[in-house]
Amino acid sequence: MKHVSRLPGEPSGLATYCAENDADAKATPSEAGGVWARFRDAQAFREVREALVAAQGGLCIYCEQRLTNEVGQLVPNDQQIEHVLPKSGGVGRTLDWRNLALCCAGGTYPHHEDATRRYASDAGVSCGQRKDDRELGPACDPRGFPCLPRLVELGLTEPCRRLQSPASPWGSISRSSTGRSTSR
Repeated sequence: MKHVSRLPGEPSGLATYCAENDADAKATPSEAGGVWARFRDAQAFREVREALVAAQGGLCIYCEQRLTNEVGQLVPNDQQIEHVLPKSGGVGRTLDWRNLALCCAGGTYPHHEDATRRYASDAGVSCGQRKDDRELGPACDPRGFPCLPRLVELGLTEPCRRLQSPASPWGSISRSSTGRSTSR
């Protein structure tokens, strides 16, 4: 896995929803499922999903599968909002923006337009479903991974913001005017 950016702050729609639904914002583990089901019908849910797409560059937080089409729109029925720490694991986790991430549907949609991403068996579960209600250690949360310099330059834009890091012990590689790779 590689670094995936966190939301830079609480989306305004989520903040408003939580202010208007204080009990939902402080949901206990036994209330988490019902709270999430109600929230999924709110406009704030769609706002959070779009903010996650932008922050994560349209990638699944765990497997890095692209969840957007060529114009950056979410592929229908091919993603879900994941609770990095299980919403059933503690009070207030259900609507905590710091606990939300975008992940793939893992082939769980049987009528997907892309045949390579169609449900094929009971093994076709999303990364979030595979994780289930387990608590991952801090070393397994891609939002906490360092954003290291690339080893290979592909000429694509990078969705994550690079952290200031010390120079690589291997130097950097660039192309000379002859097109050959050179080390510095």
